[in-house]
Parts: sequence; C-alpha cells; structure tokens
Amino acid sequence: MARVCAICSQTFSIDQRSCPTCGCAIEERGDAVPRLVRALQRRWREPEAVATIVTALGRHEDRAAHDALLHALAHESMLVRAAAARCLQAFAKAS
Repeated sequence: MARVCAICSQTFSIDQRSCPTCGCAIEERGDAVPRLVRALQRRWREPEAVATIVTALGRHEDRAAHDALLHALAHESMLVRAAAARCLQAFAKAS
C-alpha cells in the first residue's frame, strides 16, 4: 500500500509519517482537494497510484472532489474506475 503526497504528488510507503521528497507531514491537511485533483491530472504509470488519489478524494465532501471522481469513472484502468465508483457510492449514501 502506498500514500500519495498532497503537496508534491510523490508516492511513498504508508508506514512513513512524512513525504520523503518534500517533507510534508501526513497530519498537514490544508486544502488538499485542489492538490489531489492536480495529482489526478498527472500521467501516472501505476494505476494503483491513481486509485490511491481517487480514494483520498473520496474522503472529502467537496464539489471539486465529486467532479474529479465522476471524471475518474472514465479512466482506462478498472482499478481506478472501481475506486471512483466506491467513493461515489459512499457520497450517495451520505446524502
């Protein structure tokens, strides 16, 4: 399992408490949605990284996050589409 840094979009081990690239602490939340949306727009080789970003977006009840999840439903990877569908289903249940 991996984390994706909300600041610099690098992936790193889930066991680490901060990003080894930029030093962002996991507890630093700030305004993560725009950063996650930008990270989602990058060209990733690993669908697991995109699915991790999608899952992180799914934790935010925000219109921009919702729109990005809808866009992720059209991703080429089934793993990413499934993550987006799970998040959107959770949004629907919460509404």
